[in-house]
Amino acid sequence: MEADNTGLYLYAVTNRMPAGEAPRCAGVEPAAPVQIFEFNNLGAAVSQVLMRDFDPEEVRRRLAAGETRWVEEQALAHARVIEELRQRGPVAPIRFGTIFKDERRLMEALAPHAGGIRELLDRLAGMVELGLKVFSREDTLRHAIEKQDADIRDVLEMLVDLPAGTAYLRRKNLDKLVRDRADDYLDSWIQRVHETMKGISVQCEILRDSGAYAQRPEVLVLNEAHLIPTTRGEEFNEEIERLASELAPWGLRFDVSGPWPPYHFARLPMAVESI
Repeated sequence: MEADNTGLYLYAVTNRMPAGEAPRCAGVEPAAPVQIFEFNNLGAAVSQVLMRDFDPEEVRRRLAAGETRWVEEQALAHARVIEELRQRGPVAPIRFGTIFKDERRLMEALAPHAGGIRELLDRLAGMVELGLKVFSREDTLRHAIEKQDADIRDVLEMLVDLPAGTAYLRRKNLDKLVRDRADDYLDSWIQRVHETMKGISVQCEILRDSGAYAQRPEVLVLNEAHLIPTTRGEEFNEEIERLASELAPWGLRFDVSGPWPPYHFARLPMAVESI
């Protein structure tokens, strides 16, 4: 690499590691090993990269040109390094594509905040992030309501003996009633799931729907990240299995992902921007 065009790609901040204990997996630049730069008994995981490759404009150009594979590969490499660090101890992940021109600028950004970073890492020790998504299938939910809800069953039975024209109008009203009842059921269930799982978590964050599931027959009705002690992972999964078994007949499906590094909970005491 040309020295004038290189920078330090920052993956994460962690506790100080013994010499030779840097992650062994390849980083975003396979030819450049991941290193740990020490400061104030902490460590910054970095590797050398070409600055122009990760310039925001260059990344946007690649995406606009359909070169998504390169970006995906770099994002996966970024995540691999952070995951290896997580397996060794608490870690504060840094946003993808954060680069510093040299070690001096990196230390100027991190060292003044060492106390706050250490407090964050202490809080994250022994913790993992689990993702929770709940999906609802409208046709299954509607069928279950028509079968299980006593009020809806009564209306359906009444429709059998009505003249066709009257039954059609009543059916229109029934459709609205079923939709309203479905919304009520979903709101109640989702609130119960949220409160139940929040009780196991140290912290919970409701996430935005990225729109990635918009074309599926299911609707994403809950999307959360949970920070939990590693000792409660089994309890978390068992509770999810219980809720999933109870609510599956109503068209709800649960999806748990992880364990992950604490991406949504590792808020550093300062902004970390490429410089």
